[in-house]
Amino acid sequence: MSARHLAGVGMTSQRTRARMLERLRAEGIRDEQVLAAMGSVPRHLFVDEALASRAYEDTALPIGFGQTISQPYVVARMIEALASGRTLGKVLEVGTGCGYQAAVLAHLAREVYSIERIQSLLERARANLRALRLSNLRLSHGDGALGLEKAAPFDSIVVAAAAPELPAALLRQLARGGRMILPLRNGVAQAQRLILIERSARGTGSSCTAHISRRIAPSPWMSERASPGRPASCSGDMNPGVPTTVPAPKSGAASRATPQSRTSTSPNGPIITFRGLRSRCTTLCACA
Repeated sequence: MSARHLAGVGMTSQRTRARMLERLRAEGIRDEQVLAAMGSVPRHLFVDEALASRAYEDTALPIGFGQTISQPYVVARMIEALASGRTLGKVLEVGTGCGYQAAVLAHLAREVYSIERIQSLLERARANLRALRLSNLRLSHGDGALGLEKAAPFDSIVVAAAAPELPAALLRQLARGGRMILPLRNGVAQAQRLILIERSARGTGSSCTAHISRRIAPSPWMSERASPGRPASCSGDMNPGVPTTVPAPKSGAASRATPQSRTSTSPNGPIITFRGLRSRCTTLCACA
């Protein structure tokens, strides 16, 4: 691949990429390291050539196999939340998709492991990433709900796919002091919340509080697992002070994906314990 193609021209040029960064700043992204990483990764390499001119728009775009590349705001917001006040360390990305978010993470983290369930999509991601020569990025084929036990524990876990409940395997693979961010699906209406889970340094955690910081378009909005024709987008007013609840996971032997839980209270809000793992949870975004 030529240096000219990597750098981009016209609607894929560095100037267009800079406009994307300014838009992300205007939308509230403040971490300059995250913004620098977003600016370093040529997003047009991760979409079909016919869509390259739209690569730096704040929208999800199809990548084949019924999947889409996440919109830049969602990628930046998730990584910024994971990195706030800390280093990312060793990262697990669940849902490689086209490889774009993995590339951004690789510019920020010590090690990145990314797992994808669709073999053909994983091979496409490998091809997309080859020219970037990211030596700290490793891709794997498998069921992301099971995590990647052989490389655990992880300091940070980012999940592209919306889930109805917290995946037990991923909770177990989260290191002490680690953070996991994922969209959690809630209720019959399939509304989604972007949930940040932080495991305490002792591994037993503390309070669980939740606030809506930004309203998101109706599901599916986590784009690398969105349905065709329904791309992810962020819109609406900021609503920083509205408390909400984190849905308690289902319990019982019938649910293999989620650990048993119990809820208690504290001056800081509810405490949710997953089989002895107590974690602080924050709702960053909620679907209307």
